[in-house]
Amino acid sequence: MNAYGWLVLVISLLTVHVSTGVAQQTIHIQLAEAYFAQIDIGIGKAERSNGADTLRGSLTRQPDGTWKGEVEARVTFVQAMGGILAKGCPKQQFEGSQRLRMSGKPVSGFNSRVQSISNQSARPVEFLLLSVRPTAAPNMTKGDTTCLSMYTYEDGSLLLPLNDSRWLPEAGYTIGLPRSAVLEYEDNTVDTMGGGGVDLPVKTFARWKVHVERP
Repeated sequence: MNAYGWLVLVISLLTVHVSTGVAQQTIHIQLAEAYFAQIDIGIGKAERSNGADTLRGSLTRQPDGTWKGEVEARVTFVQAMGGILAKGCPKQQFEGSQRLRMSGKPVSGFNSRVQSISNQSARPVEFLLLSVRPTAAPNMTKGDTTCLSMYTYEDGSLLLPLNDSRWLPEAGYTIGLPRSAVLEYEDNTVDTMGGGGVDLPVKTFARWKVHVERP
């Protein structure tokens, strides 16, 4: 084999190696939350029913050990208000979507204070604390947005009205990763709005279904 032939062979082998390595360092995730939330402060109350949030996309491991990528977030829920909160805001359906930049920081395990994991299809070998930031403005396709309150970042960008407060910057949502193939499990949220011994007038129910695929 001449020198050119050896060069082509070496480049081909390196290409195969790099491609395989990249594939092994990518995960595909789908997080789906079904929820019901109600708050009653006496002079006003609000309720969200038939709530469903989904976040779907891919993350790639970075040289520093973190994971980064983009996900598509979607929300749908029925909102009803009463008392002083109800002015001009009748019961109505809301739907919307938003592109989010997602980051994952390695942590030691699930957060047992607010997570109850069940129905695992495999045993997780790594854990990531996920956080998000908008890459585009929320796109609400149904519902009167004047009846919504969205989190505002310091740069003025808005976050889609996701139910779980762990998507706010000061918190984070933990997921498990399989060694390979697919990990699926359910996460029944214990409490993400109370805490500290404070009795808040809030009733919530939330169940996550988590799907993580690692080639």
